[in-house]
Amino acid sequence: MSKLQQNKSLFNLMIVVLGIIAIGILFTTNGSKLTTKTTSNSDDISQNNQNQGGGDLDTKKLVETIPTQKILYSIINDKYTDIYSYDFVTNKPSKVFTDKDEVDKIKTISSITNEGKVLALMSQPGQEFSGKLYLIRTDGSGKKELLIDDFASPQPAQISPDGKKLCYILFSNSEKDFGFKLIEADSDGSNKKQLTTDTTNISQLGWSPDSNSFVYIKSNNNDMYKINITTLKEEKITTFNDDQLQSFSWSEIGIIISKYQKGNNNFNNAEIFTINLTDNSTKKITSNSLYDNFAYYDSLGNLVYLSLDYDIKDANILYKQGKIQLLSTNGITKEVTNANQILGWKN
Repeated sequence: MSKLQQNKSLFNLMIVVLGIIAIGILFTTNGSKLTTKTTSNSDDISQNNQNQGGGDLDTKKLVETIPTQKILYSIINDKYTDIYSYDFVTNKPSKVFTDKDEVDKIKTISSITNEGKVLALMSQPGQEFSGKLYLIRTDGSGKKELLIDDFASPQPAQISPDGKKLCYILFSNSEKDFGFKLIEADSDGSNKKQLTTDTTNISQLGWSPDSNSFVYIKSNNNDMYKINITTLKEEKITTFNDDQLQSFSWSEIGIIISKYQKGNNNFNNAEIFTINLTDNSTKKITSNSLYDNFAYYDSLGNLVYLSLDYDIKDANILYKQGKIQLLSTNGITKEVTNANQILGWKN
């Protein structure tokens, strides 16, 4: 090999070595950047998983959606009625009243006060058209306060949230005074005041949260009205001409209703809606094949309602229990316990 060829070979070798060194440096640099970037992404994913799996963010959110109020509900059979309270903090129910050993039995439970006192019409078995109106304590003491000794109405009376007022319906069949009358009175039945009348229909009453107004159904068109008990100003909210209203309640969020569409055997598929009283718009809350009823919002925006697999052909439908559902403010629904009727939230 000539000297010139040796020098050329040495030069080529040096080029190869320098190339290898350059590639190594480049790989090391990019590899370092790649490793850093991947680690950073891994940290983000880990943080997201922590939040989704119960980290500080979701724990705080969960605490905020747990109801701080208790719900009252009833378990009914053909012999007696039990009233229960459910605590969502401990997830435990407790029996707070029973008429099992009472002479007078509960016929209807229509409303509760903010303190959780339950308005109930009670009478001896076999007494169909009237009874005694009691305010039942739900502190487990078994005590009840007699409001009206002899009370009769085509619809259950409603007590105001502050416990001071009653509203109820009277019906007259006389030719001179025929029709329905909407009455407001003190809780003991005194100081009666007639608010409005209708010859065709007044039904399904419900108080406002501030105890100053209430809503009701009026006329054959199933029009929903609200009225202020001081000014007697009456305002139409909406019409349920094509729907059958099952129940409603009034909260700070608005009016919550249960209804189904008339015809086509839809009576076993009632669903929950809210009515915004600012613009009277309606929003659908539940959509399933069950019978959803007795819906109530708490002060935090959590919704409870009773979901029942309803069949009008069931001979024991009056005593058939459904599942209390809790729809939290985070949009998650869970089953709570069995019940025949939800009575409302207790402060």
